[in-house]
Amino acid sequence: MKKDDIYRSQFRLPYSLYEKLKDSADRNNRSVNAELIARLENSYSAPKETSISSANLLPENFIEYLKKAIMPQSHNENTNTVKVIDLEKNIARVIQGSAVNYLDVDFSLPFDELKPLLVLAMSALIESNPKFRKWEKKLWDFHEGGHHLCFIEIDVGDPNILIITDYQKNL
Repeated sequence: MKKDDIYRSQFRLPYSLYEKLKDSADRNNRSVNAELIARLENSYSAPKETSISSANLLPENFIEYLKKAIMPQSHNENTNTVKVIDLEKNIARVIQGSAVNYLDVDFSLPFDELKPLLVLAMSALIESNPKFRKWEKKLWDFHEGGHHLCFIEIDVGDPNILIITDYQKNL
């Protein structure tokens, strides 16, 4: 990278956030700067969310529509499991991926409370289950967007292990 390609910046962040960033950098064998850059790059390469608000669905058809829309076409060992939770009057949370049935977590928690539990649960699952053991040597994390939280491989993207998305139901 040429010197002209680099923008030097200085910014402030809460110490607790810095500690999280430092821990993640240590886990991934990176500098704090490299970890921050990887996370920023990953946040901009995250898949765009699809809006279904224009689907004009009746409430009784909504859950079936979601299940059909996100179920995988093939049924192999990586087949997704889909769970749908009613969070509020007009919010449905869809949990999908090959790890869903292996995790006993309260998926109805707000994302900021759910994320650290999922990191702990996935770490235990990777360590204890041969199906997920390949993730031991890979760099992974959970990406949090406005209405979704998903397990990602750092610098690669979403391997369809666990995706949690909140949808607004049309009433």
